[in-house]
Amino acid sequence: MPGIAGIVELDGRLDLEARLGSMLSLMQHESWYKLSRLHQKSIALGKALAGIIDSSPQLSSIPTSPYVW
Repeated sequence: MPGIAGIVELDGRLDLEARLGSMLSLMQHESWYKLSRLHQKSIALGKALAGIIDSSPQLSSIPTSPYVW
């Protein structure tokens, strides 16, 4: 099922990238779902999309954004 996932962890004890990967894999019910991730020091965000309506990157139209997926 398409959706979003995120983790905020301020202590730096967790492997956010691995945990986010596990969360996103639970949302990828079809092999053609598109997964996107953003991982920074204390935050990890991800989304699973069907890519049917708009297959282009959602935030790529903002050239100054550091959050281009």
